[in-house]
Amino acid sequence: MIEKREILSILKEGCPLLSGTPTEEEIKEEKAHLIKIKQTKTWEDWTNWIEKVKSETIIYPRLDEKTDITRSIIEFYTGGRHIFNLFPTIIHLFDHTEISNIKFADLKLSYEHIYLHFGPFKTSIYRRAELK
Repeated sequence: MIEKREILSILKEGCPLLSGTPTEEEIKEEKAHLIKIKQTKTWEDWTNWIEKVKSETIIYPRLDEKTDITRSIIEFYTGGRHIFNLFPTIIHLFDHTEISNIKFADLKLSYEHIYLHFGPFKTSIYRRAELK
């Protein structure tokens, strides 16, 4: 079985390049090329290569989790290390506020990356999360 670079170089041969705003003729030409290419041995090699990689790939959920945490820490440091320490009064108000209809996208934050420190939890926030 040939490898990824070889397969992709063969698939790219004769592939029409679309302009920034492709015309209908360019789109038709590309569609025709894709139909033609999907009937070749190279396309079969490509799909076999993808299946081979999928079968050999091991997913490590904990590694993904650690990678996300590491990425967040790096973004926090490169973003200015802005920390908001929330006082018990504010935390108490949050604990007694209905937020089920608020979307995260609706929140307007001061900085792109921030760390919100809520202090030690003595509220019922965990118990409510367990009920859902």
